[in-house]
Amino acid sequence: YRKLDPTNSFNPGIGKTSKFKNWL
Repeated sequence: YRKLDPTNSFNPGIGKTSKFKNWL
């Protein structure tokens, strides 16, 4: 996961989470 989100994009606190949710 860290490779896909080096900035913790999966964190719900980030607005970019929408894009990364599909990666999950």
